[in-house]
Amino acid sequence: MASKRSKRIEIVVDLARRAEETAADNFTQAKGALELAEEQLRDLAQYYQGYVERMQANTRAVKPSELIQTRAFLQQLSVAIRGQEHQIALLQQQLQQRQLAWHKSHLKTRSLEDLRTRYVREEHDADERLEQKALDEWVAQKRD
Repeated sequence: MASKRSKRIEIVVDLARRAEETAADNFTQAKGALELAEEQLRDLAQYYQGYVERMQANTRAVKPSELIQTRAFLQQLSVAIRGQEHQIALLQQQLQQRQLAWHKSHLKTRSLEDLRTRYVREEHDADERLEQKALDEWVAQKRD
């Protein structure tokens, strides 16, 4: 006898479930990377602000060479902050893509699980009809 549809589709459901888990893991990793990049940006911004405040609080006479070095250093920090902001924008896009991929995978898995449930119900109904038919035939034979 051929295997039932509900058993055959179980393999497909398992594959879809694994793909969904992989997509969920990818989404979680992307979220973690974004959170880390945002934390690094906050650290850079705080360091920049603290450096500016220390420089402004320093009221003693500053040599021109120190001023040039300080400005160059602040410029480098500004470039690093802009680079980190760009990285965050890229990570946000990646997070959205991975969230969408997980969502699609989740919907596919749910759809296949619903199909499997429908197959099981149809097979159960067919088995009950066969059983009822056999019972009716048995009762009909007993009357004869």
